[in-house]
Amino acid sequence: MGRQAKQINGEQVKKLASYQCTNIEIASVMECSTRTLERRFSDEIAAGRNLGKATLRRKQWDLAMAGDRAMLI
Repeated sequence: MGRQAKQINGEQVKKLASYQCTNIEIASVMECSTRTLERRFSDEIAAGRNLGKATLRRKQWDLAMAGDRAMLI
């Protein structure tokens, strides 16, 4: 008989991934191994990373459209 599966919040994993945290950092916060994280939550990690990139891109776009010269370059 194996160990009982650790309860890990998939939404929390997705949120941390959206902040572009590494798998090691997420696993540390969730108190699990990176292997467990990658095996059980690969979809949430990918979705979170994509959400974070899109959010950052949207903020950059808003700044550029507001006339921020650095963002216009």
